Amino acid sequence: MFRLNLFILLFLLFPRICSGDNSLIVQSTTSTYNSGFYEYILPIIKSEINVVAHVVSVGTGAALKNAANCDGDVLIVHAKKKRVEIC
Repeated sequence: MFRLNLFILLFLLFPRICSGDNSLIVQSTTSTYNSGFYEYILPIIKSEINVVAHVVSVGTGAALKNAANCDGDVLIVHAKKKRVEIC
């Protein structure tokens, strides 16, 4: 069920993936990167829906700035107040 929900989410949010571009850029914080989350989830994404994710691991402020500049497809940070301001 998790994998199906992940596919539906990616299909709805990232139409360029469905149009043939099988990669996306994830703007993320270093703490999320260092947690091992991406080591777990990226192989699942690759094997289930054939999408290669490239993670840009920077500080929260830089990740938010990069996302605000549209320099990524996904933003994963843990600063809720700042994250809501750019969405």
